[in-house]
Amino acid sequence: GLTATAVGDDPRWAAAGVALSLLLALTGLGALLLRLLPGRRPADEQEVLDWFDAWLADYRPTVGLYFSGGPSSAYQANMWLEPLAKLDARPVIILRERFMVPKLAPTDIPVVCLPKVSTLMRLEQSTLQVLIHPSNSGKTSQVLRIPTIKHTFVNHGESDKLSSCNPYAKAYDEVWVAGPAARERYALAEVGVEDKDVVEIGRPQLDAVRPYAGPPAGPYTTVLYAPTWEGWDGNPGNTSVVAAGENLVRALLADPGVRLLYKPHPLTGSVDPRAGAADLRIRELIRAANRRRSG
Repeated sequence: GLTATAVGDDPRWAAAGVALSLLLALTGLGALLLRLLPGRRPADEQEVLDWFDAWLADYRPTVGLYFSGGPSSAYQANMWLEPLAKLDARPVIILRERFMVPKLAPTDIPVVCLPKVSTLMRLEQSTLQVLIHPSNSGKTSQVLRIPTIKHTFVNHGESDKLSSCNPYAKAYDEVWVAGPAARERYALAEVGVEDKDVVEIGRPQLDAVRPYAGPPAGPYTTVLYAPTWEGWDGNPGNTSVVAAGENLVRALLADPGVRLLYKPHPLTGSVDPRAGAADLRIRELIRAANRRRSG
C-alpha cells in the first residue's frame, strides 16, 4: 500500500495496506488463541504417558517388533511387518526415532514411538511376552534391560558376512534363524551363541514361493539374482556384484529362455563405490535386454 501511494500519490492505498496488515495480524492472533483452548491444546508429557499406559492395559500386546536405526535402514523392519501381522497374537511395533514412523511400509499393526528410555521402561509392566529384533543398534541394549520380555534376534536376512554371526547375538534370549546353515555358521564362528539358543523358524518372507514341482512349463525359466551388499568390513568375498555380477547377468541374458529378476541389497554401493558402479552397469544390461526383447 505504501509503495502504491508513493507511486500514485493516493493515500487510500496506504490505508488499505495498513488495514490488510491489521486483518492478517488479528487472524494469526485468533489462530494462536484457539490453540490455547483446553480442547485444542497439545497434550503434555504426563497426559501422553497416562494415555499410553491406558492403551497398553486395554490392547494387551503380546508380541512386538523393536526397531531403531538410521533413515536408510527402514527396510530391515519393513520385511517383518507382514509375518508379524499374520501371527495369532496382538502385535505392536516399537520405534525409537520419530523420523522412522513415515518410513514404515503400510501396516494395520499399532505403532508406538518411544524415544526416551524412561518411557521405554514402562513396557516392563505390560503384557508383552516377546520382542523380535531385526537388527542390532546402539539402543537395543536399552530394551534388553527388561527381564519380563523374551528378546529374540531375527536379523534382516542371512548371508556368509560376519554380520550373520555377530557376537552381539549372544545378548538375546534366543536367535531365530532360517535353517541348519545358520545354526552351523554360529557354531563355527564360536562367538558365544549357544546351540540351545538357536531356533530354526524358516524364512517367513518366502512363504509365497512354491516348492519345486518339476521343470518350468512356460516359455521362460525365471532366475532370481539377489546379491547381498559389500558390508562394513572390506571383505571382497561379501558380495558377488563386483567380481562376478556383470558376467553372471550377461550370461543369463544371453539365453532367450531365461527371465532374470535382479534384486540387489538396498545398501549396495554405500561403502564400496565399485559395487555401486557394478550395480548400475548390471541395471543397464537388464534395460538393454528388455529393449531388445520388446522389439
